[in-house]
Amino acid sequence: NYVYVMLDISELKQYQSHMERLAHHDGLTGLPNRVLFETLLDQALERAQRHGLQLAVLFLDIDGFKKINDGRGHAAGDAVLGEVAERLTERLRASDTVARIAGDEFLVVLDDIADEGAAARVAAELASLIGEPVRIEGEEMIVTVSIGVALYPRDGTDAQSLVGNADAAMYRAKEEGRNRYCLYTEEITASVQRRL
Repeated sequence: NYVYVMLDISELKQYQSHMERLAHHDGLTGLPNRVLFETLLDQALERAQRHGLQLAVLFLDIDGFKKINDGRGHAAGDAVLGEVAERLTERLRASDTVARIAGDEFLVVLDDIADEGAAARVAAELASLIGEPVRIEGEEMIVTVSIGVALYPRDGTDAQSLVGNADAAMYRAKEEGRNRYCLYTEEITASVQRRL
């Protein structure tokens, strides 16, 4: 005698897949979150080291985002975040990585970048693209970003130092008037340490 038992586990598999996606992707934009970004950056660094390549980490922060949220509401803020994510994704190559890591902060990895000039050109293009008018709730708005750029291996050889240096460069871009990019230099770190 035989007894056959059949179970349909497709719902369980869908649920597991959904939970996996939530654990590694931003719920609003669908982009990788900080956890997945760190894994992808580590993998990119391993490839760059193994093949003698350069890569760039870009730290982007939306200028005046709090004013958008406070003045127009969170729905408008969410729409702005979605538009920025879409514009970043459309411009970058399939080999690059873009992630939303918190609030109005995005990180980008430019894989196999030729030099600092190439990274600067991409940063300028992203700032220009994001600065194009966006229609939110029937009204046209201009959104700008400040971008910091750090290069591997020149500005750091691990994820933490590259992200930290790109972050420091982004703050320098904000200090210099916002709506611009700034390449990391050791002078930026020295000026931060002098202020502490």
